[in-house]
Amino acid sequence: MEKETEAYPKAKMDYLRSICDCDREIPVQQQIIDSFAASFPTSLHFIKALALDTAQNHAKLAKMKANLRKAEDELVKVLAAKTRKEAKQMDTRDSISAIKARVEKLRRIVQVQRARRDEYGSIISQESLDSQSYYHVSIP
Repeated sequence: MEKETEAYPKAKMDYLRSICDCDREIPVQQQIIDSFAASFPTSLHFIKALALDTAQNHAKLAKMKANLRKAEDELVKVLAAKTRKEAKQMDTRDSISAIKARVEKLRRIVQVQRARRDEYGSIISQESLDSQSYYHVSIP
């Protein structure tokens, strides 16, 4: 029983010491809380500024997307015009090639006709000379 009477004051002292340790810890914890409370408005202000910046960036992004859509539409129009122009140029080239071929064909036809004309002219001239010589010789 004697041990129990000795243990009781010891337990009570340990308990009282732990309460004293808590008394020492309370100001430290209070300082941590005060520090957090002091920095909270600053953090809140920073977060608010960050949110405003994000909202402005979203607005800028929307404008940039609209500008990009306009630029893409303009690009499509320009490409369509370019394609039409190229198609017209190809048609013109084809037409010029066909005309050149037709001119060359006509040039060959003219050369053949001239050759025939010259040949027929020489035949007629020869016949004319022959007929004149025949009439001149036969009249005695």
